[in-house]
Amino acid sequence: MEGAVVSEGYPYLVKSLDSLPRGLGERRPRIALNPDQPRVSVYCLEASHKGIPWFVASFVRRIFDGQPRWVWDEKYPTADGFVFWIGDGSVAKLVGDKRADPADNMMESYRPDFRVNYTLKCQICTLAKNRHPDAVNPVLETLWTANHRELSLRGLMGLLR
Repeated sequence: MEGAVVSEGYPYLVKSLDSLPRGLGERRPRIALNPDQPRVSVYCLEASHKGIPWFVASFVRRIFDGQPRWVWDEKYPTADGFVFWIGDGSVAKLVGDKRADPADNMMESYRPDFRVNYTLKCQICTLAKNRHPDAVNPVLETLWTANHRELSLRGLMGLLR
């Protein structure tokens, strides 16, 4: 596949775009994975799934004010060097304790009480964990530093206790 960057031995859950569960890779362009962008992704594949995975979240590492921060990305990686779209359903944008108005895209820049919360939830088995980015960041940084690029939701939940 032209433009692909093959994963160097990392055993991603999804081996190729062609092996995606039905409906996930359709109607989207093929986008090559940026191999220089640090990324840690989370899936759920509990026994109750009957072999069908749910792709919970993918996080990319950015530097803000000289500090590494892990932010939600709507694309999930494959072993053949591409990404597929999973959406932003695990990100809750809040003003105080209330959900932000999605129509107000300037919310972040002028509301001091704006914040983000991650709702890491499987839509198949409802396994879920809510966490503020400050709790998720050090765990993702440790995983990436230890060369763990992907893990199960249950595994991440164990690390976020």
